[in-house]
This record gives sequence, structure tokens and C-alpha cells, in this order.
Amino acid sequence: MDPFRPDLYRVFEYGSRSPDDIERLRQQNAALRGQLEKTAAMVARHSQKAQGIATVVSNIGESKALLAGSGGQIVAALPNGAKLARGAQVLIDSESLQIFETLKVPLYLGAVGTVRELLGEVVMVEAGATAITAVAAEGLTVEPGMRVRLDASNSVVLMVLGREGGAGSSNVSLGVRWEDIGGQEEAKEAIREAIEYPVRFAAVYQAHGQKPSKGVLLYGPPGTGKSLLGKAVATALADGKGAHPDAFIYVKGPEILSKWVGSSEAAVRALFSRCRAHKTATGRPAVLFIDEADALLGHRDGAGLSVSMAQTIVPAFLTEMDGLEDSGAFVMLSTNRPDALDPAVVRDGRIDRRVRIGRPTKDDAGRILMIALRGRKVEEKQAFVEHALKTLHSDDLTLFKLTTEEGMVSLRLRDALSGALLTGLVAKAVEFAIKRNREQGALSDLEPKDFDAAVLLAFREMAHTDHKLLIRERLGTRKLLRLENCFEESVKLFGQGQA
Repeated sequence: MDPFRPDLYRVFEYGSRSPDDIERLRQQNAALRGQLEKTAAMVARHSQKAQGIATVVSNIGESKALLAGSGGQIVAALPNGAKLARGAQVLIDSESLQIFETLKVPLYLGAVGTVRELLGEVVMVEAGATAITAVAAEGLTVEPGMRVRLDASNSVVLMVLGREGGAGSSNVSLGVRWEDIGGQEEAKEAIREAIEYPVRFAAVYQAHGQKPSKGVLLYGPPGTGKSLLGKAVATALADGKGAHPDAFIYVKGPEILSKWVGSSEAAVRALFSRCRAHKTATGRPAVLFIDEADALLGHRDGAGLSVSMAQTIVPAFLTEMDGLEDSGAFVMLSTNRPDALDPAVVRDGRIDRRVRIGRPTKDDAGRILMIALRGRKVEEKQAFVEHALKTLHSDDLTLFKLTTEEGMVSLRLRDALSGALLTGLVAKAVEFAIKRNREQGALSDLEPKDFDAAVLLAFREMAHTDHKLLIRERLGTRKLLRLENCFEESVKLFGQGQA
């Protein structure tokens, strides 16, 4: 039986109903037949003609529109002469190329890429290794550095997904205060003198005719707290007034680099533009933190692609810092290789302070561990920290033995300590405590043996990582003649000591 033959459906049996009830039921039957007829007509139309989905690129005159679909671009007549917004998606008849329906919910099936350049209404998008030319949907604002989603034909930008990480991540969890950073007292004071005090004691600085610094260079081994220092600066500048979205802009130097001519320079200009907007809104400079700065602001001398890019990026950066218009930024550069930076970037008047962020001393390590234990379930924190320091500074935990012309040098775990490593060890120790509590079915405190287990696990993991930078740091100017790996021997000695 054909389900769309209304005449085959049984109508309500009226029986002994009243005339009013019978009339109402007749009207209901008529309405049902009408709905079934419309449904049958729609199914018939859709089943007879192939359909496609296209996106409106632009309107042509008063009655036509340029559409982009899977088969390319076509010109179609507008339904009832009504204009459609650029970016609207429509259902078209694949044979007659006529528009017969507008999709209420758009389909986001196209590529995801980064806007690299705007040429009038044309948007240049980089999606992986593919360069795409598109237009933006009506009412959508796009800028270089934004991540966007295109339609299925990759002709129209339909959605903005936010800024590319390389263009600066804003609102990176602030709230870090100076007291939240263990050790590094000399570095903290140098940074506060460079940026915080000129803001807090502005009248004193003005009386002495002293202008605030424009920037500071933080250099030293990875994981020693350079990023935390930057967040602490931003928190200090907020001064309890709440964090503006661009109070702290974090940038990874390598991510700004692009194969598009002029794109990296445009990204640098956009970063300083955001800093100026922040200062206009708050009256305080934004903190622009550039991590791995040597990749972006390296030497302009020499040859090669990286040097060629530096010859345009470095001048763009210097122009923004030294321009007639206030940059609105306090620039913090972070690197493991300060010697690789272009001298013009780190000269006085631009980057006024150069602060080494070294590895924590034994006292600093104790302070870092106490901070990492905040909120942890441990009864005797001081005793726990003392045991942890004894473990970390054990002579049994030797990474390498380095033979030089001047004799043998041991590279031990204590030589590789950093704030990140210490915080990670506490987190691993907590995981061991949770595992023990889960297996025993009872809640107990974090114990020294949990920390020892965490150290042993971390030590074994370190055996499979690259330690070239650490070895160079330990050797200094001495020449390496022979390298002996001591991981297995150390694990055995440490295990015997624990037993």
C-alpha cells in the first residue's frame, strides 16, 4: 500500500457522535490529508532531482547570485528576487541550478586555516601547505593571525576560531604572585625594579626624571621559572583591579615565523597594536612575553633562510619598540641562548635589564617544594621537604660521568634540578599516594616513600631524553673526552639504599 495515498487511509468512524463532534472530526481529517499531500509532493520532488549544497559568494545585480559548491562556482537565480547574505548556504537543483531552499543551520565542512593577509575583501588563508583565496561571510570580521573555518568549497570564511597561538595567547592564567615563585630572589628584585616599581612609585621616578624600562631579557636553562616571572609581573601591574584580556600576552617565537612574505612582520605589528589598546584602556603597559626569542629575533649577520627572515622581522620589532607612538608594552624576552639574539634588540634603551635565571640552590629547592605541597595531604611538610632534599642531593643519583682534560666530572640529578622538575616530582609522588590509598581502601598522608618512588620513576624517564644542553652547562669551557652513562648503575645503587 502506498503510504502517501490519503484516500487509502481510514477516516474516523463517527458512530453516534453529536453533529458538532462529527464536523470537528471532518476538519481534522481534511487537515491530515493536506499534510500528507504536502509530504508526498516534497518526497517526490526530492527523490526525482539530485541536489547540492552551495555557499553564496556574492550577489550579482538584483536577481542572481554567485555560488560556490563542490563542482566549482555557478551563477543561479535568486528565489523571488530576494538577496542572500554572503556566506549563506543554499540547497540547489543540480540540473537546473536553481535555488529552492536556504539552510537554517550552516554546515562547517571546509578547511581550518590561519588568515595571513587581507587584500581588500579577499582573505588569504594558509591551511597546512595549501594557500586558499576566500572571502569572509557577511558581518564576519577577520584579521591576520586568526584561525578560521571555511565552507565545503573553501571559498568563504564562515567562522572565526580565535587567534593563532603564534599571534599571542591572551588571558593566560594570571594570579601568580611573587611569593608563589620559590627562590630566584635576585631575579625577582631586578624585574620588579625594571617594571613594577616605576608604576607603583611613578611620582618618585618622575621627580628624578627616570623613564621606566622598555624590556628585560630572561635567560637560563629551561624549566627554571621564566614564564612564571612574566605572569607575576602581569599580576603585579593589575594591582588587584582584575586582569584585562591582554594584560599578559604570551608568544612562542617560532610560531610567528611564516613562509608568507610580510606575514611575520604583520603579526609583530598586531601584537604591539594589542598592547597599545590595552594601555589605552587601563593606563598600564601590557606584558608581552616572547618565549624562545632567539628563533624570532636572531642575528642578522651571515647567510641562510633564517638570517634572511631576521633581516625583516628584527627591524619591524625595533620599529614598534622605538616608534614615535608609545608601544604600550613591557617586553620580556626568554631564551636559552642569549648569544643568538641580535645585538640591536638587547642594547640599552630597548632591553635594559638582562637577568640570568639559574637552577635552584638547595634552599631554593626547599622553598619550591613547600609551595608545591600547598593543598596536598601531608602532615609534616618540613620533615617531608627535608627528606626530599636529601634524596635529590644523593650522590647515588648520577646521570653521567664526564671525562675531561682536567679530570672526571660527575653530572648528578641535583645538577639538573629546576622548578618545573621539582613541581612535577611532587605531582608524581601524589599519584603514588593515591594509588596506595586506592589499593588499601583507606585514606593516608603523602609519605617520603612516595617521593622516593617518584624520583626513581623520573630518573628512569630521564634516561631516554636529550641532555646535550645540560652536559654543556656542566662542562663550561672544559672539553669533553669521554661520556659514561650511569643510569642503570644509579638505579641499582638507589634501590639498595632504599632497601
